[in-house]
Amino acid sequence: MYELFGMEIMAYAHIKETENCYVKTDDFRLRRPDITIEVPPKVKVGNPFKVKLSFKNPLPKSLTKCSYLIEGNGLENKANSASDVQAKSEWSIMEELVAETDGEIQINCSFDCEELRDIIGMVSVKAE
Repeated sequence: MYELFGMEIMAYAHIKETENCYVKTDDFRLRRPDITIEVPPKVKVGNPFKVKLSFKNPLPKSLTKCSYLIEGNGLENKANSASDVQAKSEWSIMEELVAETDGEIQINCSFDCEELRDIIGMVSVKAE
């Protein structure tokens, strides 16, 4: 599923008794899920803090060849592989991060797999 993945479905019906024809179309766009990132309201510079990342797989099939990346201003980036995410199930993981600078830190996370690309989430936290 790629950016702006849209579909149009068309149904056609012919009624023999009346010789009437009906056509109905419907357009829709599929949307990727968002990653939820849970962080403490405030963190201390130099002290480790935990973040929880999660999202629900909307597909009726498993997500394979998974990996994720966590990055942000004032953070060391983390890139890791992840286990497969079963169909219609939730993926979640806890990671430990360390704020290297004070101020507002925006944490960005992206999750990639063979079936869905660029599942993303972001959150801000204040570092003191």
